[in-house]
Amino acid sequence: MHMFTGNVTISEKAPSSANAGTDFTVEVTINKGSTSGFARFQDELPAGFTATVIDAKGGDFRFDAQKVKFIWTSLPSGDEIKISYKVTVDNSVATGDYNIASKFSFIADNNRQEVTGSKSIHIDGSATGVTAATGSTGNDGASGTGGSTGTAGATGTAGSTGTSGSSNPSGVSVTRVVPTDPVENQFVVEVHINKGSTTGFAKLEDELPAGCTAEAVASANAEFKFQNQKAKFIWVSLPSGDGEVVVSYKVTMDQTVKDNIKLSKGVFAYIENGGATTKSLDESTVTVKGGGGGVAIAPTGPTGTTGPDGSTGSAGSTGDNGAGSTGPTGIATGPTGSTGTNGSSGTSSTGPNTNIPTAETGVLFKVQIMALHRDIPTSYFTQAYGINEKVGVEMNEGWTKYIVATNGFPNYKDARDHRELIKGKGVKDAWVTAYIHGQRKTCQEALMVSHQTWVR
Repeated sequence: MHMFTGNVTISEKAPSSANAGTDFTVEVTINKGSTSGFARFQDELPAGFTATVIDAKGGDFRFDAQKVKFIWTSLPSGDEIKISYKVTVDNSVATGDYNIASKFSFIADNNRQEVTGSKSIHIDGSATGVTAATGSTGNDGASGTGGSTGTAGATGTAGSTGTSGSSNPSGVSVTRVVPTDPVENQFVVEVHINKGSTTGFAKLEDELPAGCTAEAVASANAEFKFQNQKAKFIWVSLPSGDGEVVVSYKVTMDQTVKDNIKLSKGVFAYIENGGATTKSLDESTVTVKGGGGGVAIAPTGPTGTTGPDGSTGSAGSTGDNGAGSTGPTGIATGPTGSTGTNGSSGTSSTGPNTNIPTAETGVLFKVQIMALHRDIPTSYFTQAYGINEKVGVEMNEGWTKYIVATNGFPNYKDARDHRELIKGKGVKDAWVTAYIHGQRKTCQEALMVSHQTWVR
């Protein structure tokens, strides 16, 4: 299969047929010419097909929702890249022709470009699987006694180390360090990686519960992302040397967090002996003092009056500085406020301003000042922090995100300076966000596209 656009061409090599219960290899050659920066190659596999990486050429490999993805924050040098992965066809796959849809996305002339294509493969579902004389190790690295390749440490009399097996020839270990004292609002997580002689691509993921957000504190030259409740550190190449690599991130809790926080799904993935290997982090518990908190509650007023969302207090509900007027953090729920003992009936105040322009072009940097699992009036930020500029609202992955500098800065340094101005007003968790043609992206990607350098 061949795909091309401009001077970029893609060729994909895979068998035209295979039996259910067997494996085959897919090899992809990307003739990228002078293309550089962020890029992604994707193959969408049919149900019953699974994929594992063979050679990612420094990219981040993922297999999720039947999609094989190779992601580069910066494409390797050279005109040509060759990547490969192994496909395993489940025994349950029926006889028939199956389609594999492909897409290569990259940035050229500050615009997103795509090359698409597809390939058909015939599967013979009559096969019962191929028996291995010495099966390879499954994902947890346990040994079997012979048979077909498993996914959880099944067959193999001489299987090599699996994803989380007990064998550890490189001496890699990973430890998470969390606060031992009760916390409120925020805390910092440190992860210590004894990488030994390990080099090349690596990724650390730590999954957080709902109501928590994360931002990097120390990244050890990794790219940091927070997506789908996962804090991720991604290295195209691990720092050199045999010493310890330490990364850290800050967790901010909103008011929905009431219980202690359990961190139990941390994984460190790296390359060993040409294959992907992972180490799981032990479970950690963070004790939350008095529940989580994202927005402070204003003092109690002598008579309860209407809060920003229209609810009413009984005697002495939320007021502005305890004076009984509209409170900056009157966050009680209710489209129309019920009447309190001494409070007047409340009505809904104007909702958050969601009128953010969508027809943006080029690279822009803005400043995010808060993210919550619920809406609050944007007037809160004027009352609580003295922020008089327009506050925009974005909905993303279940979060309501509040943004200032809504027109955006073309230069990262200007956005950084505005972030510091906002922090000076008391917003501790303000940070720079990036957009390419109106789509939210990582700052690193936007910096590469716009040929700018990061400024502390």
